[in-house]
Amino acid sequence: MRSTTQIFQTSAKLLLLFIPIILSWSLACGPTESTCTRDSDCNRTQHCSSANRCVTNDEHTDDEKTSGEEQSTQTDGGNHDGPCQPKTCEDQGKNCGQVDDTCGKIIVCGDCPSGETCGANNKPNVCGTGTCTPKTCEQVNAACGEAADGCGKLLTCGACPAGKACKSNQCVCVPKTCKDLGKTCGKVDDGCGNTLDCGVCPKCEPDCPQGYNCKEGVCEGGNPKQLNLNVKTIDISGKITLNGQTPKIVESGCSATSGSKPVIIQFTEKTYGYRFSIYLTCKQLNTSGFTFSSPVYPGVYDAKVRDQYGYTNIPSVSQIVIPTLTLSANKSGLVLDVKTIDINGKITLNGQTPKIVESGCSATSGSKPVIIQFTEKTYGYRFSIYLTCKQLNTSGFTFSSPIYPGVYDAKVRDQYGYTNIPSVSQIVIPTITLNTNKSGIVLDVKTIDISGKITLNGQTPKIVESGCSATSGSKPVIIQFTEKTYGYRFSIYLTCKQLNTSGFTFSSPVYPGVYDAKVRDQYGYTNIPSVSQIVIPTLTLNANKSGIVLDVKTIDISGKITLNGQTPKIVESGCSATSGSKPVIIQFTEKTYGYRFSIYLTCKQLNTTGFTFSSPIYPGVYKMTVRDQYGYTNIPSVAQVIADNVKIP
Repeated sequence: MRSTTQIFQTSAKLLLLFIPIILSWSLACGPTESTCTRDSDCNRTQHCSSANRCVTNDEHTDDEKTSGEEQSTQTDGGNHDGPCQPKTCEDQGKNCGQVDDTCGKIIVCGDCPSGETCGANNKPNVCGTGTCTPKTCEQVNAACGEAADGCGKLLTCGACPAGKACKSNQCVCVPKTCKDLGKTCGKVDDGCGNTLDCGVCPKCEPDCPQGYNCKEGVCEGGNPKQLNLNVKTIDISGKITLNGQTPKIVESGCSATSGSKPVIIQFTEKTYGYRFSIYLTCKQLNTSGFTFSSPVYPGVYDAKVRDQYGYTNIPSVSQIVIPTLTLSANKSGLVLDVKTIDINGKITLNGQTPKIVESGCSATSGSKPVIIQFTEKTYGYRFSIYLTCKQLNTSGFTFSSPIYPGVYDAKVRDQYGYTNIPSVSQIVIPTITLNTNKSGIVLDVKTIDISGKITLNGQTPKIVESGCSATSGSKPVIIQFTEKTYGYRFSIYLTCKQLNTSGFTFSSPVYPGVYDAKVRDQYGYTNIPSVSQIVIPTLTLNANKSGIVLDVKTIDISGKITLNGQTPKIVESGCSATSGSKPVIIQFTEKTYGYRFSIYLTCKQLNTTGFTFSSPIYPGVYKMTVRDQYGYTNIPSVAQVIADNVKIP
């Protein structure tokens, strides 16, 4: 067996063998991002950041980057050289002990061989024969941190006071950032004698009251008990022109004695929304013409002009005659020039002249059935041109009008049904550019004819109310076609007279497009439910189409209401077997299309058949609620969700 002494000697040799390896690993690897309070806590390739983390010499923390970025806005003209380039032991001619790499980091330069001393002969950190006298912090000019003593050891030279950091063994001021100082604008001292530029502060507009000063966009420092609120105005004056000429009075009623105010000038301020409306009276128009004068507040305005009554040849649509007008001082000689162009043309229906279909629309009638509407796409100007029955009978479906230059869409409709033009407004021209006078515009209304019938679960529906007779003009059944792109909505009404003579059939002109189709009975005169059902979700109609079948599909449901598993009770004597009151409501709400069926239980029913119900509803997934709206039973008045997401059937 080996002696204890032999084991100890062997262990010591192994330990000596691994010490250089362990030391090498420690120096080469070290902590990559450990905490630190000074540079010497990190290895030779790292330094201690302002966030107290060891980072590589070519790396900066977020805190250091932020500080650097804000310092770049300083106006002191200080030194902003690039990053420090550390020097190795070899660069400095050192071969032992610990030295500064000239960037404030301590590096290890190794040990001297046997018989030599580090720093001998007054050669710091160089191996030689003789002795070495270590230097003090003062001698190496180190005010803080750790510094080499010249003999291979480190000196601890103390810490810096608050507000300063140790850099290259010197205490230096740590500049504050705008964020540190809580500043978002203006120029401030960074605490180190430099100026930080934190951006431009907002101005105080309008000016601050007397005695107050503007600070970062806020008026402060004044006496709230001595406020002087000074209203500031400027005087403006000028005239209105129409295409460069003086406008004309076109209605004899606008006389020199009339106080009517047809012409309106409107100045709207763009920041605070001040709106000054200047009215020109008929008396003024006849005496001083289309001139104006008024006080307004200083600001940046737009200016609009219109004639609200049509007494002059200025259009009734408000035109922005000056989009941007800065008014900061008295201003005279303003010219508000209203610019118009003249357009004319005709309406056609599928390429043909439309027809008057109602005898009441005679050559002597002033009724205005046909409307042409031009809507400007940038400013929203809307010109409505009305064709009277008198005009339709004399000059036909022609039109002419002044409008403002711009890019428009054009729509046509007959609001009264006096012609064969539909009552639904059709976009006949989606985009038309009108910058100069234009004649011969053709507004062609395009329609297609559709026809078909309504069925109920594949069968002909039935009239269930005797009041819906062959002589009744009531319109219980409604078919609605809604176009999905432009939103055209055509409602076709089936009268009781029609239902008794030609059944549940329909025919109508509609506009080409992609539609959905709905059906309902608004009065309950037939066995079609009163809830509008989407019978065809998508129907493309680009040409005449007959034989369309609108099949309303229903499911019959029935059941009963219980309260905590028991039959509810009537608690009010007024709810008698002869009362038609409807206290209890059962509601089925479909979750995809929103169909809502309300089933009412009358007092008469509650006294005879109890809390039972039956009703047709549409197929779907439903939420079901129950409540007593009058408190006639012991069912609460608050609607309770009894079931949710119930698929029927």
